Amino acid sequence: MSADGSQNLVVFKDGADYRVLTEFTREPVFDSTSAGAALQWAIDAAPAGGGSVAVGPGEYPLDEPVRLASNVWLRGSGRGTRVAAGAGAAGLVCEGLKGTAISDLAVVPASGGASTGILLDGCGDCRVRDVLVQGFSDYGIAMRNGSFLCELRGCRAADNGTANIYLEHLTGGDSGELATNLVTNCITYGGRTGIECRHTLVVNIVGCAVYEPGRHAYHLHDESNSVLISGCRSFQAGGHAVLVEHSHELNVSSSIFCWHRGHGIVLRDVSWGAVNGNEFIDQGVRSHDGAYMKGVDLLEGTQGVQVVGNTIFNWGDQPPMSIGIEEDATCRNNVIAHNNINYYTEGAVASAGAGTQATANVGHGEGAYLGMGREPYPDFTRGRLETFMRR
Repeated sequence: MSADGSQNLVVFKDGADYRVLTEFTREPVFDSTSAGAALQWAIDAAPAGGGSVAVGPGEYPLDEPVRLASNVWLRGSGRGTRVAAGAGAAGLVCEGLKGTAISDLAVVPASGGASTGILLDGCGDCRVRDVLVQGFSDYGIAMRNGSFLCELRGCRAADNGTANIYLEHLTGGDSGELATNLVTNCITYGGRTGIECRHTLVVNIVGCAVYEPGRHAYHLHDESNSVLISGCRSFQAGGHAVLVEHSHELNVSSSIFCWHRGHGIVLRDVSWGAVNGNEFIDQGVRSHDGAYMKGVDLLEGTQGVQVVGNTIFNWGDQPPMSIGIEEDATCRNNVIAHNNINYYTEGAVASAGAGTQATANVGHGEGAYLGMGREPYPDFTRGRLETFMRR
């Protein structure tokens, strides 16, 4: 059986079989007892100039990864299409592709130990949108090795063991250096880290939300340079809301980071950047070691950064911060200005860096502006979220 290459293809589950039909004439062109074989056949048989493979509702267990092709759109029927990856493998793999799209389906592990839901490796101008990726041992969605001009949009990534969304070694692909990637309108929940960038250049993370990660909400490290985090949120992180290490050209703006056990944002060895117009709320909520936390912490030679126009506060039913903004003596030439800070024990701003200007900040530490008049709010747990994820 073969497709004539002029029609898109449809894959659907029919009892114990998986069948492939042409989209318009409904001609049967392939069937198998293996979901992976049917999906792979349809992708490989898609029109040469590009086309779509529509996948019907049902469970599609994979013995090995399904490999996408350039200019092919793999589209499910919403979360009713469940692609289940086998142990130790990724589910859907895009490697060295151009113009590929994946949308409207769920990717889950068939059993424990599947590593990654969706992998983009060395790809250009590819898109992943409106997918749910949940429960993998390492990553929900991973994009790596020079992928460029790619977009993750409207995705949900939950309960993945290392990071829900992971970007690595994005330092320029076939287009040359500094071609941006975009992560937008994505929501992650549970798992270890919400969104992590390792050795990643020129990424916009816009309009995303991270809920109850076990560790940090947003983690940038190992020369993840020229990264924008804007219009984003985090809530109830087990670590810091934002941790940036050994990375430069940073912009964190117009975001809200709330109710985290660690600090609001920590910058270690960061050169050039802007942390402007954010709200950092309830730092150090029930920190396990009992230490009071900070809104902004500048460390290890951070230089040339402006921390301007942020609102940093803890509600009255939480412990106070120790310091709103602190800069250690290894830092230099930063600007800390026009921040409004409330509810702390030691001070609004403590700046020890050479050449740093700390000016026009407003602080009130004696009590929270909204004292609440009640006992401290109970510690947050992930019990309800765990129940929701297992539902």
